[in-house]
Amino acid sequence: TALDVTIQARILDLLDELQDEMDLSVLIVSHDFGVIARLADKIAVMYAGELVEYAESEEIFNNPLHPYTQSLLASVRELQIKGKRLTTIKGTLEKVYEASKGCRFYPRCSQAHKDCKEINPEFKEVRPSHYLRCHRIR
Repeated sequence: TALDVTIQARILDLLDELQDEMDLSVLIVSHDFGVIARLADKIAVMYAGELVEYAESEEIFNNPLHPYTQSLLASVRELQIKGKRLTTIKGTLEKVYEASKGCRFYPRCSQAHKDCKEINPEFKEVRPSHYLRCHRIR
């Protein structure tokens, strides 16, 4: 989170070292895509408490399929362009206990269609080792 860059690098190096030496799995919960890109073999993207996409790290960064994942990565890329205004995801997050029966991302999704409002999509494999919760890709 708010770690000094040097301290963060040392901690990440230590995690890497321990993971290799002890053959450990490490679960990182973060919004910091730099950290995720450095450490993760696989990435699970969550929105409003639900998994929306899961794949190999390289696949998520190079070929995100869920509109939420695409929006997150687009905003990070835009941070790297000096003077470029940060893209936001329109709308507000619904309270999970008030969420509709459809897709939780539906109210904010620029690619939504009628099924999205009424039916929560299954979380399923859409490509080898690439899982998605979205009606757009079958």
